[in-house]
Amino acid sequence: MYRIKKMKTILHSLSSLNLALFSLLGLLFLTVVGTFDQVNLGIYYAQKKYFESLFITIPLTETIRIPIFLGAAGFGLLLVINISAVIVTRQLMKPAKIGLFLVHVGIIVLLIGGGLTSKLATETQLIIEEGETKSYTQDMRYNELIVSKKVSHDEVQTVSFPVKSVKEGDVLSQKELPFDLKIQKWTENAGLTFVSVEENESAFPIPSKGSAQHVQVLPKPIAVKDTIINFNTALVAVHDKKSNALIGTFLVSRGIDNAQKLKWGNETFYLQIRPKRYYTAYQLTLKEFSHDLYPGTNKPKNFSSLLSLYDPESDLSRDVLIYMNHPLRYKGKTYYQASFGKNDTLSVLQVVENPSWLLPYISSLIITLGLLIHFAQSMATF
Repeated sequence: MYRIKKMKTILHSLSSLNLALFSLLGLLFLTVVGTFDQVNLGIYYAQKKYFESLFITIPLTETIRIPIFLGAAGFGLLLVINISAVIVTRQLMKPAKIGLFLVHVGIIVLLIGGGLTSKLATETQLIIEEGETKSYTQDMRYNELIVSKKVSHDEVQTVSFPVKSVKEGDVLSQKELPFDLKIQKWTENAGLTFVSVEENESAFPIPSKGSAQHVQVLPKPIAVKDTIINFNTALVAVHDKKSNALIGTFLVSRGIDNAQKLKWGNETFYLQIRPKRYYTAYQLTLKEFSHDLYPGTNKPKNFSSLLSLYDPESDLSRDVLIYMNHPLRYKGKTYYQASFGKNDTLSVLQVVENPSWLLPYISSLIITLGLLIHFAQSMATF
């Protein structure tokens, strides 16, 4: 009896209007602060700090952070709990209140959909030139350390390691490789300068092998502007997997386009840090990019990409035209026209994949249905 009474007290506290107002005001506060802080952090990092986190934290030491305020995800979770408690305490499951029940359920679905989108959705880019064919998109923020080798004229075998959580001292190993990679030095961002070996005063030891012995590495703070790329940089020691003997050290960086060549017996491997790739089962070929201007001006009128889509799984082959407000939607990915380059011969497509994209539509339908039922019941009672 005591436990039931205590449970009812807790549910009534969780369903209080004060908790709902506290959560809504907290979200309003974060929206204002986060929007203004975009000037300093950029859109991406402001979103991570204020809107995708349970708590907003500040660093106490290099490895310890302490929470100082709820993030938007935390306030959203409070709202879900509050609305769920309202459904139970107000007994909205009754037939007479089915309209209000659906409205509350719809709001919960909407909040959950927003949370899932922030965690599951990915935004990548397809950077493609006229005549080029690609079956992957790439992430412009997260990189990967790859080891590749050519196994035939058209086939390259690649082993990749995400560098999002890499730190000094990590040993990267895969059964496909005859050697292990040890991260001797690591920095999230670096300034890179080409100098002679004699003048190299790099913060990293000069690598013993590879083509980057003339690269000077100076660690830099992480760049938060949306238009600036962080040059993840690592000094990698290659060890024989069986004897653990050191084969050599190589410098790899997001800022170095050339892959570092590693000779292993009769085989040649290549080491490189590049943007993380997301491969597709289909391929796209850019046939033509169009950049139209208003007559007599430099004002853009239209950007469009004519692509050929080929999917060997379904034997589908067709042309698609992507332009403003007319994206390509295929197999869970949406391709938007974003930018261009190389004298209008290169197209940049923003690619969004959101597994929970249907939830906002479902929640809207549930809320609309609930309001209609509630209105009809109120009219009938009247």
